[in-house]
Amino acid sequence: MKKQLLKYKKIFRKKSRVIDVFGVLLILFIISLSYLLLNRKVEYLNITLRLFNYEGAEYGIGGNKPRPWYVEQITPGKKQVSGFGQTLIEVMDVYNYDGPSALQDTYVTLKVRAAQNRTSKQYIYNGSPLLIHDVRSFKVQDILIVGEIVDVEDSSNATIKKKDKFLVSLDLYSQEGIVMSNSAVVIDGIENYVFKSLEKGMKINDSHDDVVVEIIDIEKSAGIRSWVGSYGYTETIDPNRTKVKLKLEISGEKINNYYYYRREAPLIVGQGLHLIFNNTSVVGIITEVEPLLED
Repeated sequence: MKKQLLKYKKIFRKKSRVIDVFGVLLILFIISLSYLLLNRKVEYLNITLRLFNYEGAEYGIGGNKPRPWYVEQITPGKKQVSGFGQTLIEVMDVYNYDGPSALQDTYVTLKVRAAQNRTSKQYIYNGSPLLIHDVRSFKVQDILIVGEIVDVEDSSNATIKKKDKFLVSLDLYSQEGIVMSNSAVVIDGIENYVFKSLEKGMKINDSHDDVVVEIIDIEKSAGIRSWVGSYGYTETIDPNRTKVKLKLEISGEKINNYYYYRREAPLIVGQGLHLIFNNTSVVGIITEVEPLLED
């Protein structure tokens, strides 16, 4: 009888040790889970992405801009929901510029359900922090939205970027550097068919139907062709070309105390500018910038 009691006593002692270890582990788990829950808060953020093109080089000229057929598939109101019906991601806005461009500057604003680490103040989505300049992808229904994060802000405190209008002079150019008979030919002026496609009042709108660029005036003069040949420097009128200066009213967005056209090109003298209207495309150099005062 005593032997049996000793046997049960040993078994009980072993079980109690296992129960003690299990209890300690359970307490540690509860403490860790409580810390994680109390140290994080879940809220909705507005994430703005500049869309990427997988096929293009990251820093190529226009090479990383998305195709129109891709942008067309991203529409405001599209949502990704959880199994419990919670909205995880919602497309709030798709901002781009109207015009027949093969590669588009497009910014997509997503409302994302993310967790904030109270200690580091970083927002986390799918286990990774949401960082400006980071390239991230988001699956929304039937489309993968890929881009560079350019803005992260609390959806309840969303701010509107300041925009102002400027009167800009733009000298159009078409400098091909044609080589003829061992002489470098310099061309000053654009092709006549391009000049004929320009009219006062032509506009470029954004996807919100706001006017971004408007042609206020067009100044023209004869195109010039010049070269240095065996008889020295020669300059002549080129009947196939016209020198053109555009007076433009341009809307610039303020970024770090400077104003930018389409968030990319600074509105400063000497800056090159590429304008794509509905029926024509021109390139020029800014020669004058004057802010327009509000009425």
